[in-house]
Amino acid sequence: NDWVHLTAYALWIGGLTQLAVLVPLRWARVDARERISVLGSIVPRFSVLAGASLAVVGASGVVEGLIHVGNLDKLLDSGYGQALLAKITIIIPLVAVAAVNHYVIRPALARTRSTNPKVSADPTNDVRMLFAWTIRVEVILVVAIVGIVGIMTSLSPAQQAAVAGSSGPLTLEAAAGD
Repeated sequence: NDWVHLTAYALWIGGLTQLAVLVPLRWARVDARERISVLGSIVPRFSVLAGASLAVVGASGVVEGLIHVGNLDKLLDSGYGQALLAKITIIIPLVAVAAVNHYVIRPALARTRSTNPKVSADPTNDVRMLFAWTIRVEVILVVAIVGIVGIMTSLSPAQQAAVAGSSGPLTLEAAAGD
């Protein structure tokens, strides 16, 4: 289950990184019509990838949480559980920003492409600015999540800590052979 979670997350981050780095480089070298074309073809494709990745990350994350934490008490009382709560707290706005890309920017680009095929000005400037802002915010939130995951890797999952803590101290006894 870990590899499924990590693979889906890597696909999302990889696509996001390309949008954050490569698309702005291309914008600088093209006119308004080409910008509409580039964004209008890339954003819907990434939206499908991101949506599928998000579904897999969410489902596998719930399974991982149940396996590693187990219950609400361990979620609240263990270091691992608290780190997981911090991760979830960051995931919520990340999903909200991704929803803006999917439900606001993608349809706006589709409308612009279909109604202005020979545009000479740049009517998508507001959409491009919103898109650039949302991508930057997503990247910042993803970096924060990766940092929290780094912390989580140094902590024992709550289920393991509970098992280790319930066994009591280890005492070795042996007769000394004189």
